[in-house]
Amino acid sequence: MSRIISLILSMFLCANIFAQKDSVKRSNAVFIELGGVGGFYSFNYQRNINLNRHWGINAGIGFSLWDASIVDFKGMPGMPFQLRTFYKINNKNSINFGVGCAVMNWNFQSSSLYKYDKYAQAQFGYQYNFSRDKFFIGVSFTPFIYDSDQYEFFPFGALRFGYN
Repeated sequence: MSRIISLILSMFLCANIFAQKDSVKRSNAVFIELGGVGGFYSFNYQRNINLNRHWGINAGIGFSLWDASIVDFKGMPGMPFQLRTFYKINNKNSINFGVGCAVMNWNFQSSSLYKYDKYAQAQFGYQYNFSRDKFFIGVSFTPFIYDSDQYEFFPFGALRFGYN
């Protein structure tokens, strides 16, 4: 019995074990987006997942604070969410498409008038990466497709500057 146990143990100790290399590359990005899902502007964080050499997905969350009135400050906090897929044409150029949505509170200073609006936008864009994928600039066509319980189409756009 001890011979069998020692034989089994020696087989496990002498075996070469190879782990599979993770082929999915992940990175993070922060960017400022003018227009787009965040409204006039938003500060965003996104997680990039490269599935292969050309294709990948990214998901992000952001924060924006609109000033609804110039005379007395009544800002609207907003939280945009984005989910996009991208195709890298080469190391510097990529195209992306996806959806974004946000929830806005138009009356956050008055506790009796809380009203949350939600909207969704399609996204079709282009991104240019500077210097080894660190800094990037992008432009997107982001039309509204849904706004506060009704479907509508309203053309809109976005310009983003960021760092990977």
